[in-house]
Amino acid sequence: MGLGLPYTTAPVGWFQIGWSDDIAAGDVRPLRYFGRDMVCYRGEDGQIRVFDAFCPHLGAHLGHGGTVAGNDIVCPFHGWRWGCDGKNVDIPYESRPNRGKRLAAWPVREVNGWVMVWYHPDGAEPEWEAPVIDEFVSGELITGPEFRQFDASIRLQPQFIVENIVDAAHQVDVHGGTEPLEIVDFAPDGPVFRVHTRLVLGAGKKSTWLTPEGKTVADLFMESWGMGIAIARHMQDRSIHAQNSTPIDDEHSALFATLLLVPPADEAAHALAERRFRFEMKQLGHDIEIWKHMRYEPHAPFAGMEPKPYGAFRSWAAQFYSSAEVSA
Repeated sequence: MGLGLPYTTAPVGWFQIGWSDDIAAGDVRPLRYFGRDMVCYRGEDGQIRVFDAFCPHLGAHLGHGGTVAGNDIVCPFHGWRWGCDGKNVDIPYESRPNRGKRLAAWPVREVNGWVMVWYHPDGAEPEWEAPVIDEFVSGELITGPEFRQFDASIRLQPQFIVENIVDAAHQVDVHGGTEPLEIVDFAPDGPVFRVHTRLVLGAGKKSTWLTPEGKTVADLFMESWGMGIAIARHMQDRSIHAQNSTPIDDEHSALFATLLLVPPADEAAHALAERRFRFEMKQLGHDIEIWKHMRYEPHAPFAGMEPKPYGAFRSWAAQFYSSAEVSA
């Protein structure tokens, strides 16, 4: 991979390719992630399917002009029809399908309003499941188009983003905090790395829109599920901020930011929620300005509070890359 990462392929894991409510039945979308062209569509049964994009017949891109027939996708070039499992099921000018041809299928999950695909460089099946945010499923928290942001291509790799959960010191220089985060605890647990931090909000101010009662010490619980999913739970207002990133190629990724929050009770609360979202996106923008110009340092000279959490995180992160693929 590029940008200083010592690996030659993208990491294994679940990665977001869209939001569920953006893809209606019959919709067909061209995508490009992991250096691969893909086609995404939703069938009449409500299920989203993702395949490699090029028709095995003569190579037409199914995402450009392809149509949905039932739960199948039809090539715009010669009408060849491909079934739910990727197999050819019909050739309009032939009495039987070509049973030897099929589209490569990608494992898909819809969770938390996200559309996720599983990536493995060898095409292996999922080793773990994408996380479900219980508060979203129960309706305790909501989201919507007004509380999300999509950046189609940024010069960064997903590990830049997820490593942020163990970076306490950048809170001062990047986000204008009065002091670094306090890392209370951190622990790897299979495909997830969890961090409990505390931060000071509203320091030196009698009252702010975010801290109406003045200075507050707030707990922040963060999780990274593989390299593609980063979730932050802000306990002062019970909101959840997800920053999910998906590699496009060796140097660029898409970024899907979603804010989940308590349903606003009235117009004033909705206005406050919108302000909260703008605040989060402003802070994310500060991070992006660093990420899009940086290079990953595999042998960083960590200082202060950095060695233990960074060391633990990077050791955990290595499991998502094949050791045989580490570059010199």
